[in-house]
Amino acid sequence: MKLLKEKEFTLLNRKRYLIELPHENKPTPKNEEVKKEVASFLKIPEELIHIRHIYTNYGSSSSRVIVHSYKNKENLQEVEFKKKKPKKEKEKKTAAPPAK
Repeated sequence: MKLLKEKEFTLLNRKRYLIELPHENKPTPKNEEVKKEVASFLKIPEELIHIRHIYTNYGSSSSRVIVHSYKNKENLQEVEFKKKKPKKEKEKKTAAPPAK
């Protein structure tokens, strides 16, 4: 495992890492496997890590992984898993027959 790039985002209380992850003669690893390996490599708890992307070139034996690490669990939930509010459905106006 090799750290290629590290950048800090102070407003979001997170760091972004670009990591090269070798996987000789194996398929692209799953997010859970990558999360465990990255956590042990960066010495950060797994619950503060979010795997953003895993990129693998066809036929390659390594992948590039974009990882976000947060300072606490609340920041992770707020930024990564923030649910969008559904748009209000426009009420269809039905014309009522005039009263007689």
